[in-house]
Amino acid sequence: MWRPFFVILTSVFLLLGAGCQARRGGEQYPYPDVGSVGAFQEYRRWGITGGVTVVDQRTLRFNNFSFNGGELKTEIRLQRERNKVATLKDITGQTYTDAAFDLTLPEGVGLDDFNLVTVFVPELGAPVSGAEFGD
Repeated sequence: MWRPFFVILTSVFLLLGAGCQARRGGEQYPYPDVGSVGAFQEYRRWGITGGVTVVDQRTLRFNNFSFNGGELKTEIRLQRERNKVATLKDITGQTYTDAAFDLTLPEGVGLDDFNLVTVFVPELGAPVSGAEFGD
């Protein structure tokens, strides 16, 4: 009597689980944040605007990214609060105006451990802007 109920319940869970995988171009990616978009908090002194999209587990796409070059050493970093950090690119002295570009994560670094892309100034010991993605 209970067997049909459990078969149906199991089928529903399997279907829901399969639907949780993100798709791009017909391929499946197990990383759930593919397609997540985060917007950088505007910071006028540094001219930071734009957004970042998770393309896949190893790639971030920056859209309409602007940065005035800053006066101090500046890096694009991945972070999860202050516990874990990975530097993606040094952008010191570089100017961007509504730029679009992709950054590939370094070998051994995955997005599972991060939820924030920051524009970080080591001398200040703090980010001057950030874009959150995922949970």
